[in-house]
This record gives sequence, C-alpha cells and structure tokens, in this order.
Amino acid sequence: MLLIDKDTDLYCSFAEKAGSKGSKFHNAGFQALGINAIYKSFSVENIQQAMFCMEFLNIKGAGITMPFKREVLDYVHSVTQDAQVIGAANTVVNEDGELVAYNTDWLAAKEFLQEHYSSSYELYVLGNGGYAAAVRYAASHLGFKVRNITRSNWNTIPNINDSIVFNCTPVENIELGRDVGFVDCVATSHTGAYLAMLQAKHQFLLYTGQHYPDIVQDTSQPIDEQTQTDCPEVVDEEQENQSCPLNNESSNLSTRLGTWWRNLGFQKRDDKTCQSTRHTK
Repeated sequence: MLLIDKDTDLYCSFAEKAGSKGSKFHNAGFQALGINAIYKSFSVENIQQAMFCMEFLNIKGAGITMPFKREVLDYVHSVTQDAQVIGAANTVVNEDGELVAYNTDWLAAKEFLQEHYSSSYELYVLGNGGYAAAVRYAASHLGFKVRNITRSNWNTIPNINDSIVFNCTPVENIELGRDVGFVDCVATSHTGAYLAMLQAKHQFLLYTGQHYPDIVQDTSQPIDEQTQTDCPEVVDEEQENQSCPLNNESSNLSTRLGTWWRNLGFQKRDDKTCQSTRHTK
C-alpha cells in the first residue's frame, strides 16, 4: 500500500477538465516499481500559473493536454528539439529546477505507425492542432507522404482511397473512401486508448528513468467482438494472416498493457475506429 510522506515526489497533469485515467496508469506504475511518488490530475484555467506552481512546489513532472499544448512552450525554461519543431508539448519535466518541455505524442504515433502500417501508403492527417502536428512529424520521420486535411478541404475525405486517415480531431462518424485504414486519436476509441497508453509509457520513462512495468490485470476477460474490426490494419505481407496484435493475448508487453489500459475504464465509441480492407503494397 502506498504511503505518502515528506519525501514523496509529486507528478500531475494540467488540463482544462481533469480526468483520472493518467492518474490510475502512473500510480499503478509507481506502486509496482516501489517508487515513492504520486500522480494527481488538476483542472486549470491558466497554464502560466500552473507552470509557476510546478516550479515552486517542485512538482517533478506534468502531462499537458489541450488547450495548453502550444501555449505551455512560452512558460518553460527550455524546449526539446522535437517539441520545438512540432510547436507543441504534452509533457513537462522538472529537471533540478529547470522546466523542460517534451512531446511524447509523436513518439506514440511513430511507434503505432511502425507497428501497423507501411510507409508506401499516403497518410492523411485530419486537423491542424498540436496532436496533428505531432502525427505529421512522426510520419515524416518514417518516410510517409503526408497530406493535411483541415476545414478548408474537409469535403475531400470521402474521395480518399487506398490510404491511411489519421483523425486528430474530435469529429466522429467520418465518411471514408474505399480501402482506408482509419486511426482515431480520441481516447475513447480503441486506437486512441492504445495511443494514449503508448505516450504515457514514454512519459513514465521521462519521469522516472525506468520503463513502465509489465503489469497485467484481469486479462482473462474476453475482448469485445467489435475489437477485431476496431484494430488498425496490418499491411506488412508477412503479418497479413496474423491476428490483430491488440487482441492477441500471447503478444508483447504493449498488447497486455493495452488490455489493462482499457480495464482502467475506457469505453469504445459506437463508430468503428478502423474501416479497411486488408491489402499490401
């Protein structure tokens, strides 16, 4: 059982509306590794004041969510090159009194795309915010040909075929073309929850210097039948006949963590988060 004392390190998240998923994820990791730390979510209206509090209260690390991912760059001591190029940060680490801004969203997007898609496909990124910028940055590192969809050309989405569409907006029920691999970043979708877990693992490493532990909770529970259609499309020819890695109980740590992350309370939306016909290039 976690005991809080004078030496307990404090980590947190700053959001316009606080949630509990990050707290459950990080606190479980701290407890499993015996780290004397706690994680608490805060609702804030002013990110500048939040950064002042972080510095003076010696808060060790903080997750930053919308609408503060861009603005927070103005109120830290330094910004990593990745976050600077992206123009947004989702993580701030207090490194001996210096607040350093990082972006782990792009690392999660890069890991996800590497796992499930071939860079021979065109990638359409929906949105123009901080998360969309992180996805574009990740895709460019992997050699994808990236195209951006915003309000001005939103009506072209149904004409996109034989490509990947990465939704970085809160819009639901998007009309798609044929043979489209659809990735939804919204955390209540299956792919969104998985992406959130991936970036949280990178945050945990930044916070603690340790990899997130191999935690498995209640993996004996059956996965919803809808999950198979919600899985991102596998486009590597050697993997084509394999089951989706998010559903395979014998797969690696990230799969088991993905199952556990859903057990923390995520609920899937009614719409499918992947509409695709299996094919290779």
